[in-house]
Amino acid sequence: MLDKETNNLSDDGANQLAPSLGGRAAYRPTHYEPSLSLDRLLPGLRDALGSDDRGQRLETIEQIIEGGSDRVVPLLIELLQDVDNAKSRQRIIAMLGQMGDARAVEPLATLLDDADAGLRKVAAWALGQIGSAEAVEPLLDLLEHENNSRVAGTAILSLGKIGDLRSLPILMKYAAYEAASRLDFDDALEEAPTGPLVHVAWTALKMLGQTCRLSQIIEMLHGDDQNIRQWAIDRFIHHIGMPAIEHLSQLKELVDTQEDTAVRKKAVHLLAALDSEEARDVVLQALTHPDEPIRLAAFQAVGDRQIQAACDILLSRYAEEERRNRQAIIEAIGVMDDPRVVPFLLDLVEKGENSWGVTQALRARGDVDVPHLLLERLRQTTSEAHVNILRELRYFNTSEVVAALLGIAHHSRNEEERLEAIESIRLEQYPEVVSSIIDIVRHDSSISVRRAAIWELVSVFDAQIEALLRTYLAEDVNDALRVSALSALLNQEVSDGADLLLAQINLIKDEEALADIVYRFHVLGDDIAFPLMARLYRTARTENLRAAIIDELEHYHADSAVPLVLDALKNDSSPQVRSYAVGTLYYASSDPLIVRDALIEALHDTGCYDNREGQRICDIAADYLRDIGSPEALAALEAWQQAQVPGSEDVET
Repeated sequence: MLDKETNNLSDDGANQLAPSLGGRAAYRPTHYEPSLSLDRLLPGLRDALGSDDRGQRLETIEQIIEGGSDRVVPLLIELLQDVDNAKSRQRIIAMLGQMGDARAVEPLATLLDDADAGLRKVAAWALGQIGSAEAVEPLLDLLEHENNSRVAGTAILSLGKIGDLRSLPILMKYAAYEAASRLDFDDALEEAPTGPLVHVAWTALKMLGQTCRLSQIIEMLHGDDQNIRQWAIDRFIHHIGMPAIEHLSQLKELVDTQEDTAVRKKAVHLLAALDSEEARDVVLQALTHPDEPIRLAAFQAVGDRQIQAACDILLSRYAEEERRNRQAIIEAIGVMDDPRVVPFLLDLVEKGENSWGVTQALRARGDVDVPHLLLERLRQTTSEAHVNILRELRYFNTSEVVAALLGIAHHSRNEEERLEAIESIRLEQYPEVVSSIIDIVRHDSSISVRRAAIWELVSVFDAQIEALLRTYLAEDVNDALRVSALSALLNQEVSDGADLLLAQINLIKDEEALADIVYRFHVLGDDIAFPLMARLYRTARTENLRAAIIDELEHYHADSAVPLVLDALKNDSSPQVRSYAVGTLYYASSDPLIVRDALIEALHDTGCYDNREGQRICDIAADYLRDIGSPEALAALEAWQQAQVPGSEDVET
């Protein structure tokens, strides 16, 4: 890490910046300054390096570097031997590094043994800038005995930049590189083990992989050292980018013999990119590979490359695969030009496997009239498959489809089919069928269908629909319909919404229906809503209504609600209500001590119950106690964990 004040590197990294020639930021002369001839500069260079005049020093040094004459490097090397001032010597070393002349390697290498750590550091940096392979052995020797982490870090980065594979073992040593526990290399920089110079060494390893030749990496694929072999495999996979046919044999071997799943998957994808029958044969064989991740990679690869020959295998493999791989197969065959694909996808729809992947695949088919085919299936299949097809038809909202859906909504004897048909119609696209939906609201025999129709009408809400909904509030109708109409009106933020809600509360006797409207109580304002919910909670007979009330109180953030929530947490007979009370208390109360003590008590009272409900309450309370993080909360949490009934950790939550 760079120290902004000293321009030096702290012990946890190495300085990758050019050392300053003037003690701070390097100076760059502008074109406004007069150009000095090289002949005039050379004789005065010694004086300039030792000058106290920073401007003179920088002007001389920087213009010498820009000159680039062959005479400059020998002169700088000679001056390096004669100058005693440490700062002047560092400036000369930095100049040699910036000029990148290999003649400077030998004299710079001798400085790696200098007693001055600052001099060793700049010399190691300069050798990396020059990039000569002759510097590798001196840098490796330095690392064998170097105790200064700044110097070692600079040497490590220089080795990575030079890109000579002789440095690989020592870089792996510093990086604590282990093939057995290896991460994907490009992710390893974020997750490298901690320790002195570890991250620097990982950076150098990546630099080395980028700078060394691909032919060198290929030679190392079969080495004896497992770590080096694994590094070479990883670098090979990431190095080649778009593979060429000459990489075929290496990629095939990686698929067949490599233990690392990530590498094998990458090799499969790279093989699929090769325009070679042999490469495609390997990918096709991977479609039936015994290892599931390799099959998945192959399914994705043949889809990405639209390898038509894979269609037979994909269709036959589908039934044998798990869900993730089935999805990959659907995506792969969806782009293939095979007459069997659409019928296969339609079969999946009939069976109820109409996942989003099937929908996407069908919608992407521009070669067939999918809505027409779905309607044909609807007419030809048994009623068991009708609901599945109706669910798919909602994604193909053509006039033909809407007409068919309306027919089913009016005439089907199957309530689930009518419900699905109603929910599949997009009224905003076909407003002319609104009157037909209103007719269903008024006359269908199913409350569920009528409620669904009400919510479809909300999407095209107008004065006619508002009047219809208000009639349900004025008449003696089913409570579920009353609540749906009321909720729909509140959703539209009608001006008298609060008055409507207050007028209807006492008319709704069905507590299950009342539970569905509790979340709308906020329109009444806290002063009215909270007392109303408290009264309803005290008189409620069903746990669903009590749970809905306690859950909704979470959004009021009112200390006045705390006594009611505490009472629910301690005394309610329903585990569902008590579990809601834990979360509501955490968010509603402004007093952390009340929350902490109540949660600790909940753990104490419920924590020994070997049942699902008790475990759920405790798990929620434990999560909040971890968030509180006070010593008392953590102590209670630890005590609860130690007192768990054997086997209770396996209880499903």
